[in-house]
Amino acid sequence: MINQNQVYLLCHRSFCEKHRPTQDIQWGNVGEEGCVLCCEDLSHASVENIQSPCCSQTIYHRKCIQKYAHTSAKHFFKCPHCNNREEFPQEMLRMGIHIPDRDAAWELEPGAFSDLYQRYQHCDAPICLYEQGRDIFEDEGRWSLILCATCGSQGTHRDCSSLRSNSKKWECEECAPSPEVTD
Repeated sequence: MINQNQVYLLCHRSFCEKHRPTQDIQWGNVGEEGCVLCCEDLSHASVENIQSPCCSQTIYHRKCIQKYAHTSAKHFFKCPHCNNREEFPQEMLRMGIHIPDRDAAWELEPGAFSDLYQRYQHCDAPICLYEQGRDIFEDEGRWSLILCATCGSQGTHRDCSSLRSNSKKWECEECAPSPEVTD
């Protein structure tokens, strides 16, 4: 992070403007002179920009890479251009980009995974026999809803698929093994 012309690295090492790590940015290789992350023009002042080690034609604003690192954090930080997860983070650390060791920002949002806890509640049988409809089911008995044992993304009322009351396993058409074709 740049603070009053100093860069702080890893174990709180700091460098003055004269001795900080630098890159020899190759502007001749750059196809478009815009930051890939924000799409704004790049200044030719080298301290404000960082060149990707894996995609030499890609240059970013330092502030854009830092914001990206804070959002993605250690486990999801990679080259935005080619998805390199080894060389890119190492070079960004060398250049003073702080990559927090925590979950990514989108994983820290309250309720981020709440959809995963919702149980599928619909009968997908070709013909639903229940008078109250495909979206209504009972907890037990012939109108209880059984989900596909393989994918869990399709369901059926017991009676709609002719399942016995003691059947605990059912597979949808997509997941069930297809009958072998005989000659």
